[in-house]
Amino acid sequence: MGKRRVRGLEATKLFWQVAPTTYWCPRCGVPLLSGGRCPRCNAIPLKVYATQPRDLRPAYERDVAIVRDALERSYGARVARRLMPYDGLYLLNKIQYFDAA
Repeated sequence: MGKRRVRGLEATKLFWQVAPTTYWCPRCGVPLLSGGRCPRCNAIPLKVYATQPRDLRPAYERDVAIVRDALERSYGARVARRLMPYDGLYLLNKIQYFDAA
């Protein structure tokens, strides 16, 4: 018997079941892969909400510069500073299409 192809809403539901959930420790400022307490400081982590595919990765300096530059060109420096206010850690996620951002 052949494999059944999953599509549409059924595929989306299946993906959400297997996609990893990421958490964030507000004290340590680090991502966590489980929702229990932070193993370093024992704080309760916050859930990170992200669109599919939830394939989060840290943004490096060059990534941040590219995004800030795009924001400044499209919306101005004031908006760019409000959306990306500091030089902290930013997480990037793949998106299916531009409107999903």
